[in-house]
Amino acid sequence: TSAGLAPFRSGDGFGGTASFTVTGGTGTITGLTISADGFGGGGSPAGGSGELGALAGNGFGSNASLTISGGTLQATTLTIDASGNGGDGTDDASGGTATDGGSGTGGTARLVSTAGGNGKLTSNSVSVLAKGAGEVGGTSTGVSGNGGHGAGGTAAAQLADGSFSLGPVTISADGTGGDGAAGGIGS
Repeated sequence: TSAGLAPFRSGDGFGGTASFTVTGGTGTITGLTISADGFGGGGSPAGGSGELGALAGNGFGSNASLTISGGTLQATTLTIDASGNGGDGTDDASGGTATDGGSGTGGTARLVSTAGGNGKLTSNSVSVLAKGAGEVGGTSTGVSGNGGHGAGGTAAAQLADGSFSLGPVTISADGTGGDGAAGGIGS
């Protein structure tokens, strides 16, 4: 802090619960996205001339799922996403201290067909994502901020019964650290 002042803090972002359940009937959707992402706040104006830059918020993904037990679902593209993304660190234009990037933590993303079910899923492209992405630290000619940490969550496809006609499938729970004076850790 500068002269006993405390910086503002950008808010943390928490995903909620997003679910889509198919038990019967027929549905055709061009693009279906089921998202419970969390985004930390950031990107405040640069600090300088004695001003302190705001601290970046952290982002936490939560729970996103698609469950099929019957019926037919055709989705040209299907994305189930419970990723967490930190906010950007704040730059310092006066050569003081910039702030660190926020951390991102992935939640849980699932594609499920239940045992004993007879559902049918057709999609040209499927993504099941629970990524955690730390964001970039702020820059300064004095002390630049560090990158935020990124921790992947749980991404899974549990296909017990039913029928499937799928194009490329991506299941990812990557953790990626942000760039900065010291890069964030990805796990």
